[in-house]
Amino acid sequence: MTITQANDNNVFHLDDVFAKHASSSVLAPVVQRPLEGVSRDGGRLPAHGVLGNYAAVDGKPHFLGAVSDSYKVAQMRDLCFDAEQKMRQAFDARTLNSVEVHDRIANGGAFVSREYRVMDLAEELREVGTTVAATLKISTTYDGSSATRIGCGTLDLICTNGMTATNLADAITKRHTKSATFTSFSVWLDNLMPTFTAEVEQMKTWTETPVEWSEVENVVRALPNMSETKADRMIDRARQEVSDRGLNVYALTSAMTYYSSHDSDEFPVRRTGNDNVATTLENRAEEVQRWISSAPFQQLLAA
Repeated sequence: MTITQANDNNVFHLDDVFAKHASSSVLAPVVQRPLEGVSRDGGRLPAHGVLGNYAAVDGKPHFLGAVSDSYKVAQMRDLCFDAEQKMRQAFDARTLNSVEVHDRIANGGAFVSREYRVMDLAEELREVGTTVAATLKISTTYDGSSATRIGCGTLDLICTNGMTATNLADAITKRHTKSATFTSFSVWLDNLMPTFTAEVEQMKTWTETPVEWSEVENVVRALPNMSETKADRMIDRARQEVSDRGLNVYALTSAMTYYSSHDSDEFPVRRTGNDNVATTLENRAEEVQRWISSAPFQQLLAA
């Protein structure tokens, strides 16, 4: 398969795990064009300082969002190309071939993300009968709603609950400005194993930390910005997790990551008519990070 890097005339012939995803819609090139209004008499009204971002969909321009003229497009295809080149250099053949690629798109293409699940980098959590694998993730937006972000995390292979690294310093963020290019992929990959190892050790501690059911209920209701309805649903989910994993802290975190990983009957995504599932789950993942860092959860660990 032939892959052309965006904004570049170089052509690369790559036959590996990433090549079959080269035509994914998350990699669609995005261009910027001036925006104009139209007066009542049909005259042109330039929108000074504002640009429109567009992607090509079925050969036609598709509007993604209006941004300031200081906004620089971080092309997802360039970000992924650079990341995948680094992975080719860093991983041996077995590890590289174990990588699974999972793409998400929302808001008509204004939000895109790609997650690399490195299945060869996995660790068993025997106390709770599951295995977690390392993940690498890239996300960006084209409507100015959030920054470009790359980070490490883990994935529960039994229930496909994902967790972004609980240390927020493990994520790298760039605003959409003239300096919004990533030279951090080497650091990103260098951090993968240390971050994954630290996350696994933390999870093992959670599996070995028993709790009382009353403590689970109290912590859930004390979490930041936890509504009564959401708390009731979270407690119901925690009850299911406890039946599978035992009465320990990991069961509680598993309920949280179920919430952030699934559009489910228990935690349905409110439809806005703008394919917002991916962005909602992204926001939920950040919410779970805040919960795990919060005083009520940390006090549970210290008890």
